[in-house]
Amino acid sequence: MHLPFSVPVSFFGGLILMVLFWGVLILAGYMLIRLIVDNSRNRVRAGGGNATRDYREPSSALTILEERYARGEVERDDFVQKRRDLLEDREVRANNP
Repeated sequence: MHLPFSVPVSFFGGLILMVLFWGVLILAGYMLIRLIVDNSRNRVRAGGGNATRDYREPSSALTILEERYARGEVERDDFVQKRRDLLEDREVRANNP
């Protein structure tokens, strides 16, 4: 019996398609898992699972100080002194570019 196609060409063509199919499938799975893991890390660093702010969002030192004061991590006297220092430092940098 004579085959209408060349066996080596269809074998290697099928092999290449199979490797491409599985490669794309594995890559898609890897990217999905990485996306899920990165998002969970962002929530943890932002302060919990319900956090809406991305942890990589740049925060000023004053904002961080205010958040720490609100959580009770900084005493009032320390907060007032550090806030004063930060505001003075901000004014100095604004006047000396």
